[in-house]
Amino acid sequence: MRLAGKTALITGGTSGIGLAAARTFVREGARVALCARDGKKAQALAAELGPGSVGVHMDVSDLDSIAAGAVLASEALGGIDIVFANAGITVFKPFADWTGEDFDKLFAVNTKGQFFTVQKAAPFMRDCGVVILTGSIAAKTGQPNMALYAASKAPALALAKAISADLLSRRIRVFCLSPGPTKTAVFTSEGPFANGAEKALATVQARVPIGRAADPSEQAEVALFLASDASSFMLGTEIVVDGGKSQL
Repeated sequence: MRLAGKTALITGGTSGIGLAAARTFVREGARVALCARDGKKAQALAAELGPGSVGVHMDVSDLDSIAAGAVLASEALGGIDIVFANAGITVFKPFADWTGEDFDKLFAVNTKGQFFTVQKAAPFMRDCGVVILTGSIAAKTGQPNMALYAASKAPALALAKAISADLLSRRIRVFCLSPGPTKTAVFTSEGPFANGAEKALATVQARVPIGRAADPSEQAEVALFLASDASSFMLGTEIVVDGGKSQL
């Protein structure tokens, strides 16, 4: 098993890519801390993952909550080998409709929350660990109605490079995983497309060279590669998993 004996802290761990990664990591021998704003849901899902995994309340828009969650996760797991800073929010709006509140909310979670998740967890990480930051191809290709979302995801790659330099002496490797269209809650009635979710998914899939959106499990398999020793000669780089959307 590729993660035997390892431990992982995963934010945004109760749905989508985060939950898929948790299941994949556990399958490969890891114990995980599922971190999310809904602590009860995180605990219930962690129980389903099996012995050794835990659910932790963590609101990544609140620095005190991040710090407390990192402590709880480390205590429960006995230290941390992998941090998957995956929590994020998605908002789509016409250019003229964006507000200062939108700006603050997106950057509080997608940028500030991501940075401080790593900063607060790093003291509990073992040397030679791995950090994975979730980016987005929205930061690589100009698309309408996504200006602030794209801007809030673009820093993930810069952080991967800079934090790699900061943690190099501890041989902690930092990566940016940038998904393309993926079948997460974004494309449900609970997402930003509301009642038009099915139509939105069809429209997006038509623009992907492979002809479909990714399943979260496909993103999780790439996260597994980055978290494992298979990526041992890599750091500070971005892996794009988008069915060719940003390339063709």
